Amino acid sequence: MTEGIQVAEKDTFASLIESQKPICRDTRVNNFGVSSHGPLQGLRLFEAKSVSSPATVTIVSIFLGNDFDDLIEENTFKNRPQYIISDGTIEIIENTYRPSDFRYSMALLAGKIGDRSALFATAIEAMQKTRGKLKHKNQLPSQLKTVYTLEPVNYEKYRLLAMRETLIRFKELANLRETKLMFLIIPTATQATLIEGKESMAREKFILGLCEEMAFNCLSLTRYWADLKLTREVTSAFFYGGVGHFTPSGHLSVAELLTNALKSTKN
Repeated sequence: MTEGIQVAEKDTFASLIESQKPICRDTRVNNFGVSSHGPLQGLRLFEAKSVSSPATVTIVSIFLGNDFDDLIEENTFKNRPQYIISDGTIEIIENTYRPSDFRYSMALLAGKIGDRSALFATAIEAMQKTRGKLKHKNQLPSQLKTVYTLEPVNYEKYRLLAMRETLIRFKELANLRETKLMFLIIPTATQATLIEGKESMAREKFILGLCEEMAFNCLSLTRYWADLKLTREVTSAFFYGGVGHFTPSGHLSVAELLTNALKSTKN
């Protein structure tokens, strides 16, 4: 969403903000958005860039769709830092590489069948035998089938917990780096067009509640559009069909919201 891979560079909301010079004549905007990166990868990037490219204001985009899923669920094809569920809580594992079908059985229930490292080895061996094409739990080794289905888990609960932990870490680092932090809450296309999106609406309510509790500076696109009394037809035009990325008009609307917010930082 932030990288803007489907529009010209000049049409991304980062470029549009820079052209408005919201803070001063020398306002410069660095766009460090990377497609398919989740919040934890963004945190790691912030740790590095807040030193090499210090900023007066840092804007962190939070997408109400797979940004939550990426915090917990493993991606078979990428190494990335993620949270695992362990003994009813979460912990960060750096550079995970595990088949997605084993994600919760390894994290939650490893202790019930022995050493976790042995379970990891079993999972990786199974993945290699199927060339990473495991699609269903019935393809799991018998030992892991049992673990996989032992007990139901409220995964959304842990996604929310992981997001809370991540935003708090962003804020702590921003304070350390002395940069003003803004969280930009980006809706899914279905939520923005009022077609469905109950899950993303609940996620937004959770983040806004956290922002109020922790005194974070949060900007909600859906609230902004509601204040403007935009119709479904208008907000639909802000997203491309299918992938749901911003169109040029979507980037423009985001830029308007952020420019107004940045102007207020001068006061």
